[in-house]
Amino acid sequence: MVKGIGVDFVKVERIADIIDTSGEKFLNKLFTEKEIARHHPSSKRGGDEEYEYFASLFAAKESIVKAFGIGWRGTKGTDIEIRQDPLGAPYAKLSGGMAKLARRRGVGKIHLSLSSDSGYAVAACVLDE
Repeated sequence: MVKGIGVDFVKVERIADIIDTSGEKFLNKLFTEKEIARHHPSSKRGGDEEYEYFASLFAAKESIVKAFGIGWRGTKGTDIEIRQDPLGAPYAKLSGGMAKLARRRGVGKIHLSLSSDSGYAVAACVLDE
């Protein structure tokens, strides 16, 4: 049974501007160490590929909090970690307040779809039992 649906659409340039302005502060506030390390095995920052990666993750997290109907109230970006299965399909690992909320609402599976093109990233999420 579907428990919620969320969609988010992000302009990659907006995320690039935030990263360029706030750098580590923004990244550490919204993304887990694993998410950051997955894209940055070195200390090199910047570039279209990086911006698109973080814009896609941001859209995924936004789609999830929208599916729960809470926005960012009572949670933080690092309570949601976007991962990839062996075939590259995205999935979410919840922790902290988000994991508690999912248990309370009977959410057992989060279906995610991510895409990016022409300077935009989009994510769709379906919460399931």
